[in-house]
Amino acid sequence: MLKKTVLLVCVLVLCGSVQAANLNFDDGDLANSLWGTVGNWETGVIPLATDNPHILRDSPGAIIPNGYTAVGSSVFMGVGGWANSDSAALTVEAGGTLNVFGLNLAAGGGVPVDATLYNNGTITATAGISVGYQSADCVGTFNQNGGTASTDSHILLGVVAGSTGTLNLNNGTVTNGGMFVIGHAGPVGAGGSIGTLNMIGGTLNSNQWFQVGYRGTGTANISGGTINTGSGFGARIGEGGTGRVNMTGGILNANKFNIGTFAGGTGHLQLDGGTINAQTFEMGELLGAPGGVATMDINGDGKLIISGNHTALIQGYINRGLITTAQGGRGTVEVDYNDPNTVVSAPVSPTLVAPAPSGVGDIADLSPTVEWIPVDVSEVNPITPPVRTAQYLNYTTDPNLGIIASVTLGPDETSYMIPGPLAGLTTYYWSVDTDLNPGGTLLGPYWSFVTASLAPQIGVYDNVITATGLLPAVMSATVTDLEGDLVSAAFSATDPNVTLQNEDVSDLYAPTVEVLTAQEGTYVITLTVTDSGANVTVDTAEVSVYDDACEAAQAAPSWADFNYFDYDLDCKLDLTDFSEFAYQWLDDITLQAQETY
Repeated sequence: MLKKTVLLVCVLVLCGSVQAANLNFDDGDLANSLWGTVGNWETGVIPLATDNPHILRDSPGAIIPNGYTAVGSSVFMGVGGWANSDSAALTVEAGGTLNVFGLNLAAGGGVPVDATLYNNGTITATAGISVGYQSADCVGTFNQNGGTASTDSHILLGVVAGSTGTLNLNNGTVTNGGMFVIGHAGPVGAGGSIGTLNMIGGTLNSNQWFQVGYRGTGTANISGGTINTGSGFGARIGEGGTGRVNMTGGILNANKFNIGTFAGGTGHLQLDGGTINAQTFEMGELLGAPGGVATMDINGDGKLIISGNHTALIQGYINRGLITTAQGGRGTVEVDYNDPNTVVSAPVSPTLVAPAPSGVGDIADLSPTVEWIPVDVSEVNPITPPVRTAQYLNYTTDPNLGIIASVTLGPDETSYMIPGPLAGLTTYYWSVDTDLNPGGTLLGPYWSFVTASLAPQIGVYDNVITATGLLPAVMSATVTDLEGDLVSAAFSATDPNVTLQNEDVSDLYAPTVEVLTAQEGTYVITLTVTDSGANVTVDTAEVSVYDDACEAAQAAPSWADFNYFDYDLDCKLDLTDFSEFAYQWLDDITLQAQETY
C-alpha cells in the first residue's frame, strides 16, 4: 500500500510540472480540417489554454465550427521551420469561438510565410493581435467578415521591418483596448513594414490611438462603417512613418485628429466622402512644435467636422497649401462655423453634368460628343438668380498640367463634339465653366472618358503580277499603329495550289512573304495584324501568275507606257512593228469632223 501511495504522489508532481507545449496543426485527418479533431494535430493532442497552437496548413487550414470553442495561449499562424508550412489559414465560422492569449498571423521564424484568418464568429485575444508578425517578407491577412474580434491590448498591422499586414473589415466589430497601428515598424519604404486597412463596413473601436504610418508605411482605405477612438486619444496619420487615409464613405470619430505632426512623419488625408468628427485638428505640428509633412485633399461629399470655432486655423492651413481640393484646383475648400462646429467641405459646383460618355472608364470614339446640363442659376442664388452669359468647354489629358483647348459656347449650349482624332487609349478630362452676371466665372468639375483603342492600319499592300519563271513572288506590306503595341502579323492563303515560304515578320511593321505555285492563276493572300488590345486588321492582295511572260507583261499596269509601238503584241519591237509604223507614216489624224459620245 505504501508503494502505491508513493507512485501516486510522483505522478501528481509530474503532472503539475508540465509546461506549455507547442502543438502543430498539420491537418492530418483526411475526414475534416476541424480544430477539435485529434488527428489534425501532429502529436494527437488538442491544445489546452496553456498550449501554443501553431497553424501550419491552408486550403482550408484549421476550422473552428459553430458551437465549438478553441483555446490556447499564443496562436502562431504560418511558422517557418516546418516542412510545407509556408502558408496557413484559420477560419472561425459563425457561432465558433477562439479564446487565446495572443494571436499572431505570419509568424515566420526567419522564413517568408503567409497566413490568412477568416472570422465570422468570436475571437478574443487578450494580449493582442499581430498581423504580419515576424520576419521580412511575411504576409498576414485578417478578413473580418462578421462576428467580433477583440483584445485588451494592441492590434498591429505590419509588425516588424519587411512584414506586411492587412485587415479587411467587411462586417462585424473589431475592438482593441490599446492602440490600432497600421504600419508599425520602420524604416519607411524599402525594408519597412507595410500595413493596410480596407474597411467597407462594420465597426472598429480603438480605445487608444488609431495610427496610420507609425514608423512604417500605413494606408487606410475607408468606404463604409464606423471607426471610434478612445476618449483623450484619436487618429494620427504619419507619426514618424508614412501614413495615408483614403476615405470615400463611412464615419471616423476621433477626439484628436493629427496629420504629420511628428518630425520625420508624412501624412495625407484624401477625404472624398464620408465624415470625420474631431474635437481638435492639427497638421504639420503638434502644439506649435515642428512636425512632419502634412497634406489634405477634400472633394465631393467628404466633410471634416471639428468641435468649436476653428475657422482661422483651417483657413491658415488652406493659405499654406496644406488643404486643397483636387482636379487641378478647380473648386473651393469651404470653411464654415455652424455653431457649435467648424465644417470643412468642398461642395460640388452647381454645374450639373451628364456626360456622354458618362464617367471614368467609358470608351469613347476619337471625336466624342460630350453633353451636360447648364448651371441652374437658381442654385447659385435662389433670391436673385444671376444670368448665364457664356460657357467654356475645356479638355485636357491631365488637369494638373493645364488645358489642351478651351472653346467658347453660347450660354444655353448643352453639347459639343470634340474635334478629332484624339489619341487612342487615353483618358481625357473635360469641364464646362460658366460666366455669370453678376458672379464672374464659375468653374465646373472635371468629367472624363477613355478613348477607344486604335486598330492597326495596313498601308501599302500591293497586288503582284508575275510569270512562272520569275517565282517566287515577293509580297510586302507596311503597317502603322499609333499606339505602337503590335503583337503579331501573319500571311495566309486558302488555295491549295499556293505555298507560302520565308515569311519574315521580325519587323511587324514591314512584314514580307514569298509565294510559290505550280499553276498559273490569280491567288488571294491575306495579311492579318493584331495589337495588344485585341484589335485585328485584315487586308488582302492578289498574286496573278502567268505561264507566258508576255501575257504577264500585257497584264501589268506598265504595259501601256513602254509597249505603245508593239503593234502585233508579241512583246518585241521588230520589223513587223516597223512595217506597220511605216504604213501610217505622215497620215493626217487630226479631227476632220465632229464626233458624238
